Amino acid sequence: MAAAIPTMQRRGDAPTGLRDWNLLIRSRGRERAWTEALGMLDDLPAQRLEPDKSTCSILLRVCSEASRWQASIQLLSEWADSHRELDVVCFNAAVIACKCGSQWQSALNALASMPEYRAAADAVTYASVISACEKACQWEVALCLFSDMPGHRVRPDAVACSGALRAIAEGRQWATAFGLLWELISYMVEVNTFAFSSTLKSLEGSGHWDLALHTLEEMEQWSLGKDLVSYNTAMTACETSGQWQAALALVQALVNSSVAPDKFSYGALLRASAAGLQWQLSCALLAEERSLRSDNYCCSAAMVACAECEEWSSALALLTELRRSGASLDKVSYSAAIGACGRGSLWRLAVSLVASMMRRKLTPDGVHVGDAVSCVRQARGEDAALDYLLTLRRPWGALLDMPSSRAVVKVPSLVWEPPFLAVLKPAGTATEEFLRRLAVELAPPATPPMSIATPSRLDHPTSGVLPVALGTGGSFAPNWLISQFAARLVKKEYVCLCEGPELGEVGEVGSISTPLLTEEVGKALVTRVSPEGREARTLYEVVDSYPLPPPASADQRLTLLKIRLLTGRTHQIRVHLASIGQPLVGDRTYGNRQGFPCARMFLHCRKVSFRNFEGKVLEAVAQLPHELQELLVYQMIGNYGALSMTCSELFGHDAVPPEQASSCLISMLDRRELPPMLMDAMASAMEDPDQLSAIFGPVLNQVCQRLKGRNLVDQKLEVGKRKAFQPCDDVDPSLKLVRSASANLAKQTGRPRAVARAALDALGEDRDQACRLLLSGLALAVLDSEPCEVELLAKGIPAWLKDEADDPSPPILSVGAFDGCFLLRVQKHRQEPLRLFALEPVDVCLLSAKTVTVDEAPRGSV
Repeated sequence: MAAAIPTMQRRGDAPTGLRDWNLLIRSRGRERAWTEALGMLDDLPAQRLEPDKSTCSILLRVCSEASRWQASIQLLSEWADSHRELDVVCFNAAVIACKCGSQWQSALNALASMPEYRAAADAVTYASVISACEKACQWEVALCLFSDMPGHRVRPDAVACSGALRAIAEGRQWATAFGLLWELISYMVEVNTFAFSSTLKSLEGSGHWDLALHTLEEMEQWSLGKDLVSYNTAMTACETSGQWQAALALVQALVNSSVAPDKFSYGALLRASAAGLQWQLSCALLAEERSLRSDNYCCSAAMVACAECEEWSSALALLTELRRSGASLDKVSYSAAIGACGRGSLWRLAVSLVASMMRRKLTPDGVHVGDAVSCVRQARGEDAALDYLLTLRRPWGALLDMPSSRAVVKVPSLVWEPPFLAVLKPAGTATEEFLRRLAVELAPPATPPMSIATPSRLDHPTSGVLPVALGTGGSFAPNWLISQFAARLVKKEYVCLCEGPELGEVGEVGSISTPLLTEEVGKALVTRVSPEGREARTLYEVVDSYPLPPPASADQRLTLLKIRLLTGRTHQIRVHLASIGQPLVGDRTYGNRQGFPCARMFLHCRKVSFRNFEGKVLEAVAQLPHELQELLVYQMIGNYGALSMTCSELFGHDAVPPEQASSCLISMLDRRELPPMLMDAMASAMEDPDQLSAIFGPVLNQVCQRLKGRNLVDQKLEVGKRKAFQPCDDVDPSLKLVRSASANLAKQTGRPRAVARAALDALGEDRDQACRLLLSGLALAVLDSEPCEVELLAKGIPAWLKDEADDPSPPILSVGAFDGCFLLRVQKHRQEPLRLFALEPVDVCLLSAKTVTVDEAPRGSV
């Protein structure tokens, strides 16, 4: 530009004063030559001119119009460093540039520095900063700025009001938005249609369609007239709630007024009819408004309505008519058509539609491909579906961004096979926040965060496996994962503990298939069972069951379940189980707040398996977190289950590792949370830990070794009872069979022969082991029986043994009472020593007396 000045001077049209230079700079800005405009600033000293604040504001405006916010901030900083004068016009120009670049922090810093230069912010300044916060989804900051305006003697105008309301609406904070709107109205602040339409936008997805209708009535009272944007926004609120009648009434109101509904109005009505399962209304509307038949937006909405009602033939007829109209199909149209194919099991048509998208260079996303793969899976099985997905790998991948070759820092993971990995999300962390931290950890030092995506999410209180793909949402790896989730090829297994009535025997399976509707309540999403909801299916298997401690009623139990989801709805497991009277332990939203205490919600995603690009299965397994393992161990020990037999796979091993179980038990012992009978057994077994191992399994042997030297006197039984009873040294460690037979015996009180026969069949010809099994079963039978009934029950056993055993002489069994306990006396022959088994009604624990003779039997025995 400097070279052109002499030429301009010879022609007589060169700028002579600062005002002319400012006008020239402004003209270069209008020509989008912002670099030349900035270069002219360097030419001023040669002309012996000193730039003023008008020059600065013009240059800042030029940068703003060119969307060069970095240049604006740099210019503002250099101008301030040179101690030149700055006014509100300069700052406004810089802030507007930041707003255009969604740089809310830079805009906020500029606002904060204005008092230093004695520049007072005005309504334009605040409105621009608020708008920058809105674009960056910082609604809390926008609201604070708006609230600060009166304190800085700046009256909020309609632009600032609309900006603040838009920011709040983007954050889906409908209650805050309406509170602000009514406050503005009460203070007689001028509000316009933009303020109302922004407030209405906050209702999308909230389910408060009735509030949207009330807001439209308020607009009419303010003589703002019918605004098409506001009506369309209100219809969207009706759409998400399935209120097709209300949406239809709004369209009719527009038709009867001077404002004609547009395709978005009809599209919202058609989607509302889809949510309300009114496919006939959709078809009738298209038949009446012929212009809508060639519109992708409206026709796709009608196809979705037909597909949701399983009227797939009508949906495909609409697709055919849309093709004949000459309209070019878009992604929404294809998505609706492929979804309709799934409803009608038309897998060949679904496959051809995906191929058609690729031929048209209309790149299908993971949902398009996943729906088509799902059609193949339903018609031909999972293997055929996987084969079809693998055939799409090359042509589909060529249309999408392939995984980046950028270096990745290896992080602790359950599966590491870039661009795919599976990580363990802890409880108490939102999935979005966890992914943000993971993106930083994956990136090499001094580089931007890694782009990652996941098609799945875990609730804030849920822990477990989270599959992740490297790349942006439009790249191949995330879409490859999405397609598998959409096709239901991903296998996910959860573990949860619920409380309620008995759900069935161990190994029993069941399913829950009630539809679920998710709504936004305040800042949270809440799901409930509703016939208006979406399809949802949950499969469960009973893994174990434990009685609840008093004061819970006898029919209430803790049940450990394996869960498999066939659909992926928000809070699906929690709501489905609560709907059948089995809320999750620790669930403070859908569960019993006064129920079984647990520091966190007992829900853990234990296993996820998916495929890589070559079809290889990638399986990630996450052990239960320590706090959940501890709770399970406590329940097993408290109910005398075998740690090495029950739920071993939940701990990630064939059997619970001794060091893991012992650490867990000692931790509970330190907090005095172990069952009293177990604590006494551990104390009395200090000198001979092998005896304790015989009862509770070898896993506890290490516990006894580590407990040596501790002072447990206060936890021991009375001296007399401790001398009379010692842990049994010959109880079969296979307690899983013991519990099974005990449960049968307790249910069939009075029929010991049938139960004994079943026990004998289970154990083969080992009659000694069968006898011990029956004695263990009697322990549980005592809980629901009177002493006399137990005595009759015991008398039935010798007759069976006499019939079945080779030795004709039956063992001697009798029942008595001793120090609040039931006693079983067993003698195989009178010449053998007597054994006493103590059966405590509260904590059922199988113990035996030390070997004594009949004459040494404790007083009170029979």
